[in-house]
Amino acid sequence: AFLQPQKTIDSIKEKLKGFKDYIVDKFSGVGTILTGIFSFDMDMIKSGLEEVKGDFNDFKEDATAVYENVKDVAVSTFNTIVEESKKALKTADVLVEQRKQVELLEAGQQKLMLQYQNQAELQRQIRDDESLTFAERIKANEELGQILDEQLAKEQSLAQKKLDLAKLELSVNEDNLDLQKAVIEAETELVDIEERITGQRSEQLTNTNALIKEQADAVNELRTAGLSERQLELEEIRQDYANKIELARKLGEDTVALEEQMFNALEHARGVHRSKDLDAEQKN
Repeated sequence: AFLQPQKTIDSIKEKLKGFKDYIVDKFSGVGTILTGIFSFDMDMIKSGLEEVKGDFNDFKEDATAVYENVKDVAVSTFNTIVEESKKALKTADVLVEQRKQVELLEAGQQKLMLQYQNQAELQRQIRDDESLTFAERIKANEELGQILDEQLAKEQSLAQKKLDLAKLELSVNEDNLDLQKAVIEAETELVDIEERITGQRSEQLTNTNALIKEQADAVNELRTAGLSERQLELEEIRQDYANKIELARKLGEDTVALEEQMFNALEHARGVHRSKDLDAEQKN
């Protein structure tokens, strides 16, 4: 059943009261003449005026003018009430439609969340499977990020529809405490969704960096596997200073001095190697 919004009810009451006050102000007694006014019966109005004012001929305003004035006010009041009612009906239609949409979305919300959770968990398992290649694990982690983004967009869309509905319902009954609470709860749900998905997104990004580092370490380990003792010594110097330079970069410090130290350390090691080679040649 259609429940007239409180604001519309109050507005119509105000219009009717205003019309009543106008009639009472125009005629000091309305009992006898109201029927004539609403039936546009001039004789009945005159009769009522004579009853209220006594001698109609002494009445200050022309009866015809009074009649026309009252008629205009009555028509204007009626038209206003009609427009207010139309607006109320339109608002009610919008409310009914939005409620249906939200109910349907809520009905599928749990199923949708479980689907996204299952998809996300599958990609996490692939990402954490050390028997797979780095490329496969990195790809799974990227797909996990896309799933989380889609989940966030879907959940935010539903939560926003709930908030829009709560605000619309409150707009037609602004003093209703339950409706005020519903708006606050809908706003809170939006914030909760963003915080939850953002936390999962942070975990996904952390694993992106961890996989990149793990891959780089594996590459370095392979590169040193087939090196000679001297090559391995030089590579260890490079990696040691590369880590120090990267740390300085993260701290925002200048890396020039460390780069010079690495160059000098490598030259020193090469010099030692050359000296050993010369000694070996002289002995032979």
